[in-house]
Amino acid sequence: MNHCKITIQVSTIQVVQYKQNSRLDEKRKKAMDVHLNFIVNQTEQYSTWLTEGLTNSSNTTPDPSVVGDGNIGECLSQNCIK
Repeated sequence: MNHCKITIQVSTIQVVQYKQNSRLDEKRKKAMDVHLNFIVNQTEQYSTWLTEGLTNSSNTTPDPSVVGDGNIGECLSQNCIK
């Protein structure tokens, strides 16, 4: 009789632990899904900004008097820096 009670108690404890673990796993998965969605949305937003930035910069033609050829001496001789 005692052995039967112990077996039932052990089984009950195992079932309770399983349910608790299942609930914790479900909460963890939901939190990870929320985080993943946030990361994906941020990545999409950054990609959009990058694409818009590249599109806008390719549509504008640089002013050669300001940009020059990258030679700082040329810019100094033309008084580009004020």
